[in-house]
Amino acid sequence: MPTAALVSLATSVPPNIFLQKDVLAATWDSLRERLPEFERYASIFSNTGIIKRHAVKPFDWYLEPRGWPERTEAFLEGAEALFVDVAQKALATAHLAGSDIDTVVTVCSTGIATPSLEARVARVMGFRSDVTRVPVFGLGCAGGVSGLSIASRLAQARPGTNVLLVTIELCTLALRHDELTKANIVAVSLFGDGAAAVILRAGDGGVTRIENSGEHLYHPRFRHRASQPRRDADSGSHAAVDGGHRPVHLPSRRHQGRQRAGDGIFTQSRDARPRTAGSRRLRQYVSAHGVVRT
Repeated sequence: MPTAALVSLATSVPPNIFLQKDVLAATWDSLRERLPEFERYASIFSNTGIIKRHAVKPFDWYLEPRGWPERTEAFLEGAEALFVDVAQKALATAHLAGSDIDTVVTVCSTGIATPSLEARVARVMGFRSDVTRVPVFGLGCAGGVSGLSIASRLAQARPGTNVLLVTIELCTLALRHDELTKANIVAVSLFGDGAAAVILRAGDGGVTRIENSGEHLYHPRFRHRASQPRRDADSGSHAAVDGGHRPVHLPSRRHQGRQRAGDGIFTQSRDARPRTAGSRRLRQYVSAHGVVRT
């Protein structure tokens, strides 16, 4: 059976550009009174190395709390525009029209649309009425590579057909003014909006090929309800049978202070004391960029 080949690749971002120093300034104004420890966490804005990001809405739109109706309206408007733009770019590179697409795989975890996005833009894109639609939701950061795996297997199953994969994430719309947590600060410091598209075809052409693909369900805190963790005395870790699949080894409690991937850069060992270096770096950063005047 022929492997799937990548025929074209395209990316797209919305027009609104946010400089990292401006995002930090707005976050500082919003959180410094309500979250006293924000100064200790805020150094992540400079540590990310991010200079700018793109968003579907202007900067001022995010300064006020927004409800679900407003967020949904913004998602539909922004996601549809990005879908059309990035898909048309991929089609142009592949010298194809929308009517040449046999399968559309749409990946998104930051918004829900019913009908799904590819159906909403089908007329604009020129998709045929018999096009196969595969909307994929909820895979988060793994959505892009998982979508590519799904799309490649669909292309391989029907050699000669064109499979369009579009992945869209509008992370800025998930901004929460009421979440005074480290996770929310990390999200504000990292994420923006954008889309990518590829066209796959098995049998001929392409600039590279997907030799193999697969998926493995794993989460460091996942437990199958029928499985019981057991102590592995030799490795000093807990092993749990992951849903009947291979054992998953998890760090023992005495190692969790050093190996807690879920806590990211904010993890400290139990005997660690708060440090002031982050505060000094923050003050130096904002002073150099003219963000905050004290």
